[in-house]
Amino acid sequence: MPLPFPSLSFLISLARAILAAVAAGTLALTIGAMVRRWHEDRFDRRIKQLCRQYALTPATLLQGRYSAQSLARLRTMSLSSLELLLEPLLLKCASAPPLAAVLRDLCLELGLIDVWQRQLLDQFAPLSLRQALSAPDGLVHYSPRLHFLLRARSARNLGLLRHQASWPILVRALDDPHPDVQQVALRSLAALREPQSFPALLDRMDNTVTENHSRLSLHSLKEAMARFPLSQAPQLLPLLRHPHPRVRAAAAEILREMARSAPAGKQALFQYKSVLDRDLARLTSDADAKVRAIAAEVIALRAALDSNREPGQTGHSPSNLAA
Repeated sequence: MPLPFPSLSFLISLARAILAAVAAGTLALTIGAMVRRWHEDRFDRRIKQLCRQYALTPATLLQGRYSAQSLARLRTMSLSSLELLLEPLLLKCASAPPLAAVLRDLCLELGLIDVWQRQLLDQFAPLSLRQALSAPDGLVHYSPRLHFLLRARSARNLGLLRHQASWPILVRALDDPHPDVQQVALRSLAALREPQSFPALLDRMDNTVTENHSRLSLHSLKEAMARFPLSQAPQLLPLLRHPHPRVRAAAAEILREMARSAPAGKQALFQYKSVLDRDLARLTSDADAKVRAIAAEVIALRAALDSNREPGQTGHSPSNLAA
């Protein structure tokens, strides 16, 4: 039995209802955006006022021009306000290591390092709606679904400040349920270059290729591990002998980038030099063409760097390049 065709009056009523719903939704979004903008502007003005009040600039911090009294007054501020206050300074740390050291001590004094570590472990204190509305990013704290934004920011800050002791927490964050947090934690580990974290990255690279269950891409893992010093190269030996060609190629690529970024004439040799040489020679006959090509590049790079070693070094000195 065919269904009756809806009447014109019904279609008009339906269209009006849809238009009313769209208009109401648009109005609600507009009002929400205006309230949020007002909220942010209010706190922006407050942060600028605090920056002037405490004279918190890279120059004043590096000169130690903040007193114990200023520090005590900073401790009275909410953590959200403190984070916003220090945000512009934190972003300058990547290009200013001395500033990172000063800010790291300041954040330790203010308890921010501990807060970021707990947030990265998803340990958030309950927050009322009233408290959320009174804080700069209180709504993000209030909603558990938005906590990934705070976890990602915490991972970024720990990396910017080069807080070495946070490496175990950053390694745990590589298994965070949100991919953005995983990527930020990986970048922070690359910035820290903590030797003890390197095996965890190797395991994840192996699993990414062989089990294909990691949300971290092989490219991002290789890029992060290549930033570690050449002294970590011996840990690549098991992967240079791995049965999977993609793993062997990835390990050889990391070794190549480590050698390229090592300071000329100051390459750190290690006790497995002869073993690694044999592995590289074997890889030049690998069944995979990509592995053969990368191994040949590493050998050529090593030869070029060895020829530029510092005066007084010999070919058997423990200060020559090992890769």
